Amino acid sequence: MMNLSSPVSNYYFSEYNIFPMTRIAAGFGEMMVYHLCMNPRHSFQQVAADHPLYLALADIAAANGVAIDIHMEAIQVRAPVSPRLARRCSQNPATLEPTVPALQRLLRHNAKARIVW
Repeated sequence: MMNLSSPVSNYYFSEYNIFPMTRIAAGFGEMMVYHLCMNPRHSFQQVAADHPLYLALADIAAANGVAIDIHMEAIQVRAPVSPRLARRCSQNPATLEPTVPALQRLLRHNAKARIVW
């Protein structure tokens, strides 16, 4: 069950916003964690998988028995972007930051949360 007394939950969610998800949705998705730009019409997007809002969303999903669908490039160690990828889109960062550790923290946060990656 979501801890509604936590500062994050109190700020972003209220008990009036928690409702039976299964009546209206099968889950949350596609949620962006790390999206590389593959052409000039795309964009680079990044949000840590262990951001407080993702942790709260995991609690909500677990409490309602629904899944969270996450889009994330799996990057284990900090590394420069490849020249090929840099040429494809100038919006990508020069250095790729690790994403796997934050995903692992999200998965540990609530063992009942179903995360689809």
